This record gives sequence, C-alpha cells and structure tokens, in this order.
Amino acid sequence: MKKYIDGGLDFLRKHTYLNYLDISEKWLVKIGLSCLYFAFPVIAIIFIARYHRPITAICGSSILVALGVVVASIFAGYIADKMLEYVKPNIEQSQTKIVNGALMDVLAVIMVLVSIGIFCGAVFSAIKTGSLETLFGGLLATLVCSFFVSMLLEPEKTLNIRVHDATTPAQSLIAICSFLVKASYRLVPIAFGSLMIVALICGIDLVFSDGSISLITTFAHLGLGGAMLPLIGYFMFLIYYFVLDFLESFFRMSNDVRAIA
Repeated sequence: MKKYIDGGLDFLRKHTYLNYLDISEKWLVKIGLSCLYFAFPVIAIIFIARYHRPITAICGSSILVALGVVVASIFAGYIADKMLEYVKPNIEQSQTKIVNGALMDVLAVIMVLVSIGIFCGAVFSAIKTGSLETLFGGLLATLVCSFFVSMLLEPEKTLNIRVHDATTPAQSLIAICSFLVKASYRLVPIAFGSLMIVALICGIDLVFSDGSISLITTFAHLGLGGAMLPLIGYFMFLIYYFVLDFLESFFRMSNDVRAIA
C-alpha cells in the first residue's frame, strides 16, 4: 500500500500541482492589491455619497471622510504591496536542513485527506443549508490546505528546506518548527488576497444594504487586517529567526564550555 500512496504523491509532484498554486497566489495578490488601490476607494465614495447626511452630522464633513478613506486605502495597498515582495526572498535566504523527507510525505498525505474532507463537508453543508458563504468558506479552506500540500511535496522549492544526512535530531526538530513558521509566512499572500476578496464582497453588500454598523465594522476590520497582514507576517518571521539564532548561539556556547571543561 505504501508504494501506491508514494506513487500518488509523485503524481502530484510531476503534474503542475505546484505551478497551479503559484498561479493562484499571483492572481490572489493582484486581486487583493486591486481592491485596496481601486475597489475599496470606489466603494467608500459610493457609500459616503449615499449616506452623506448622517456622516456629515457625525463627522462634520463627508468629503473629508471620503478623502481620508481613499488615502488610507491607497497607503495600505502600498504597504501590502511592498511587504509582499519580501516573502519569497526571505524564505529563500533562510535555509533549513532536515534529516529525511519522510515526515513531509506523511504530513502531505494527512493534508490531502483534510482537504478532501473539508471540500466534501462544505459542499454537503451548502446543499443542506443553501448557504453560499459556507461553500465559499469551505473552498477557501480547501485552497489553504492544498497550498500546504504543495509546500510539503516540494519543501526545497517552496520553503528552502533541504534533506541532509548529517543533520542532528535537534536540527530536525528546529526544521519542523521552521516549516510551520515558513509555511505560515509563505501563506501570507494567499491569506491577503482571500481576505481582500471577502472584504470586497462585504463592501458590495454594504453599498446595497442599509449600512448597518456591524457590516461597516466587518468591512473595515477585513480590509485593514488583510492589508496589514504582510507587515505583521514579516515581523513575526524576523522575531522567530531572532529567537532561533539566539538559541543556536546559546547551545553553541554551551558546547564550547563543555569542550573546555
């Protein structure tokens, strides 16, 4: 049975699975940036023009509010655009070694099963409840799981994790932790684009609805949170490797002390 499962993993490696997800990532980033640079300012202007009287009564000037939202959205798009450029270079510059790739294959099989389970569950739930949100959420979760599968199938290409025979068990443990951090950071562009799409749907609903406070808050949180995600992910990645370098230095000093003693 093992050879059939390994054959299935090899099939996924050979048949443009990774390329498909790279293309998906690029399009999600483009859509996300388009939302911040163009779609969200337009939605904000339409919404403020529609409700200019209550907004003027609360804020004093609907024109200044519209201008502030447009400028904030464009600058948020600039921040996200700049920080997304660092995702792949940062990962490529941080090499990680692991003693063998067996664990990656095992995790890949698990994530494939999870992806199938989430997809089937989302379709069944959507048919039963008639909720498009459930279906969309399930498809999004399946995409995320599929992205993890691609990284597990090609860890050297996607995460700069290489199999090395001289790697110690301690280094392998660090590699596993590094995989989680790198995979999460590598997932930032996907998460960014996905959040922007959800925010766009929420914004369109906001324009054609009664403009409830909860919907406005949701739209603002999704848009701002998604835009700041690349910057937050960058700092979290730096903090992890700062801690990792500190621990490696500490263990190196400990080994040197024991050698002298």
